[in-house]
Amino acid sequence: MPDPIPTTAPKLFCFAVEEEARSFRPKTKSQILVTGIGRANALRSLVNTLDNTTPSVVFTCGFAGGLNPKLPTGTVLHSSSAEFGLTKAGSRKSVFYCGDRVLVTPEEKKRCRNQTGADAVEMESGAIHEFCQKSGIPCATVRVISDAANEALPLDFNNLMNENMTLRNSTLAVAILRRPWRIPALIRFSRQVKSAADNLTSVLTRVDQSNP
Repeated sequence: MPDPIPTTAPKLFCFAVEEEARSFRPKTKSQILVTGIGRANALRSLVNTLDNTTPSVVFTCGFAGGLNPKLPTGTVLHSSSAEFGLTKAGSRKSVFYCGDRVLVTPEEKKRCRNQTGADAVEMESGAIHEFCQKSGIPCATVRVISDAANEALPLDFNNLMNENMTLRNSTLAVAILRRPWRIPALIRFSRQVKSAADNLTSVLTRVDQSNP
C-alpha cells in the first residue's frame, strides 16, 4: 500500500505542450508539468517529477479532439477519481479515449466514437491515470475540445512530429509553404484553440482555488 498523501501536498497540473498551459500558468501557484506529447513522454515526465515530490492530486489537462457530435468546440470535459468541484466549475463528466495519434478527419473521429463510445480523444491522460491509480494518487483528466467531431484539422499534425512526438516548427513551415491555401484555416484554428484554452483555464482556476 502506498503511504498516505499529506493534505498539504501540492497539486500537480500536467499539460502535453506549453500552448495548453500558457493562459493558466500566471493564474496559479500550483506546480505545472509540461510532459511532451504521447503516452511515453507523459509517463516519463511524470515519473521523473514524482521522484522529487508526491502531489495531493494530479490534474492531466489540455486539448482533446471531439468524438461526441453533441459537444461543440470549447466544451470542458472531465473524468476523475473524485469530483474535485469540477462540475461546479463548469466541466462536464465524460468518457475519454487515449489514442496514439492525432485524429484529423471527421471520418476518423466517427470511427473512433463507434469503436470506443468515448466523448473525446487525447494522447496522454490515459497513461497518467494508470500510473496514478497504481501509486495511490488521486487523478483527474480535465480537457477542452479544441476541434469538434464534425471538424477536420487544417493539417495532419501526425506528419509534423518526429519519432519522439515533438512538433517540428521547420516541418510546419514547409507544410504551410507547400499548402498556402491552408493558411486561412490555420489562422481560424489558432483562434479557436486560443478560445478553447481560455475556457479550460477558467475551469482549472476555479478548481485550483477550491482545492487548497
